Amino acid sequence: MDAALILLDPLLSRLDSSLDSHKDAEVRIALEPLVALADRSAAAVLGLIHVNKSGGQDPLDIVMGSRAFAA
Repeated sequence: MDAALILLDPLLSRLDSSLDSHKDAEVRIALEPLVALADRSAAAVLGLIHVNKSGGQDPLDIVMGSRAFAA
């Protein structure tokens, strides 16, 4: 069985610079082409993103930008 991984480090540098990374709807639209690529190629897509310094434990709360990145 073949395996493929597409690693985007950092994820935000691979998205359009006009993207407002705090707006859930914009982030979801921006990530759709990556979802389509994963579906077509049967590859896993892993995007690295920084976390904030809030010290929280919930991944949805500590990811910088929209919760859509973690969701």
